[in-house]
Amino acid sequence: MKGPVIALDVSKGSSHLRGFKSFGVPVGKTERIHHSREGFSVIREIAESLGKETGEMPSVVLESTGVYSACVVRHCQSINLAVYLISPLASAKMRKAEIRPTKTDAIDPSTIAKVFYSRELRRLPVQGGARDSLRELSRIYGSESEALTELKNRYRRLLDLIWPCLDEAWGDPFSSVPMAIVSKYGHPEILATKAKAQIARAISAGSFASKAKSESEAEKAKEYSKGHVSGVAASSPYVAEIRAKAAEIRAKDAKLDSLRKEMERIADSIPEWRCLKTVPCCSGISGLRILAEIGDVHRFETPDSLVAYAGLDPCVSQSGEISGKGLSITKKGNSVLRHRAYLVVKTMHQFSDCPITGFYDKKKSSGLSDKAAAVAASNKLLRVIYSVLSKRAEFVQQ
Repeated sequence: MKGPVIALDVSKGSSHLRGFKSFGVPVGKTERIHHSREGFSVIREIAESLGKETGEMPSVVLESTGVYSACVVRHCQSINLAVYLISPLASAKMRKAEIRPTKTDAIDPSTIAKVFYSRELRRLPVQGGARDSLRELSRIYGSESEALTELKNRYRRLLDLIWPCLDEAWGDPFSSVPMAIVSKYGHPEILATKAKAQIARAISAGSFASKAKSESEAEKAKEYSKGHVSGVAASSPYVAEIRAKAAEIRAKDAKLDSLRKEMERIADSIPEWRCLKTVPCCSGISGLRILAEIGDVHRFETPDSLVAYAGLDPCVSQSGEISGKGLSITKKGNSVLRHRAYLVVKTMHQFSDCPITGFYDKKKSSGLSDKAAAVAASNKLLRVIYSVLSKRAEFVQQ
């Protein structure tokens, strides 16, 4: 990269910054600014000063630090400055290359600037488009999904205490009928005091089951309440808790469904989504989240770049007689993308027959463990997805 640049070392609530006319030619001393409008005005002042001295408006380079750097990026783009992000690993590597590595707040902007001048970076697109919205919704979906998992774990423990063997009677304890019964009555002994017709109405209202289905399930519920003994009394505070947890689970499920529909609506405006849906097991939420995390595929120059971004690239450590082969993946990348690719491969292996599952089976037959084979197939999956998205072509079985 060439030209003037403002390098920022971002931390929570503040940043250290310094301007550079060119490589190794700093302007002034390192300054510390607060992440406020007053603090950000310093960036504008330095940018205007560098613009007058060099005849070219400077770029801005900073480490990608997630939520801490978001406000800095948005402000810089609002005043029409080109923004470039680098990995914290890149600046750490640059710093370690020094004869006497030193890390201080005053020196860090200089290290970040060196990374800028030593590489060809891709300018960060202006935020606010469909891809950004999809990515934000994906992150919200992930957070809500994790919260739902914790909620269900707690609910299961309460269920085993209050409603023992309920899963033997209905199978999935999170299906609509048992959820309607638990949320309505809370305890088997309370259920036992109710008439079948009343229970049937509660099941119908809570699960939208037909009249015949509701009556049949009510009969099963009465039999369950007579044949099982709860681990707590009907007056236990746990009863109120399990009813509350059942309501929370239903609300979370509804919210996740709403988020998924909104993600689908936004994805429909992105041309590559039509192509990605043709890849086996990528037409649902996993495909949506993969598309969200990849963003614009053209920011990755090669399939290797996308694989590395997901942290699915193998570690390299070759020395003397050590070949460097058979090492684990780096896991230094986008964990959401990596996990989703792995999940798609595992799902694909169960329900689909395609080249990726064939590759998976080939790796297992060569002696790899199931997990190692799935990781290798995840690598291949991302390469297939890269080809599909970059060419905007449908996946074709070979």
